[in-house]
Amino acid sequence: MLVLVLVALAAGPLVGMRTWGGLVDGGSVTAPCSAVFQPGGRWIAEDEGVPPDIEVWMDARSVADGRDPQLERAVGEALRLLDAQGVTDPVAPPPFSRPSQRPGAR
Repeated sequence: MLVLVLVALAAGPLVGMRTWGGLVDGGSVTAPCSAVFQPGGRWIAEDEGVPPDIEVWMDARSVADGRDPQLERAVGEALRLLDAQGVTDPVAPPPFSRPSQRPGAR
């Protein structure tokens, strides 16, 4: 479900491999008992998974060497997007007034 939300919000590119379209629940593998209906008029993800924007395989040699090819590619892509789009400074929220700190409060 998280992947579908990230896709719907266009939060950024998905990096990795296609999700498998089933559920892992409580340490056991189960077939889906519910599905997600897309507003555009079709069932999504169930039994087909969600494809990534950038496919990166987790090969055994890299993992054995303590590397994570998917994470490395995702960080590289994030840095590339930051360079391309620029970074804006966050806006600080106004001070929060707590009722207990107001003059005359008990």
